[in-house]
Amino acid sequence: MSKIKVGGVIMLLLGVFTVWAFANPLVAKWIVLGFFVLNFLTYLVMKEKE
Repeated sequence: MSKIKVGGVIMLLLGVFTVWAFANPLVAKWIVLGFFVLNFLTYLVMKEKE
């Protein structure tokens, strides 16, 4: 259940980032950078739980 909750939070953050990127084209590159960092952190968390 906790994994589903974490996934929901991540999806929510991605949604906010997407809206922010469309509202602020100049910071889109930071959104992409944050997206990769978030994916990397998620990968580390999932790998640690195995």
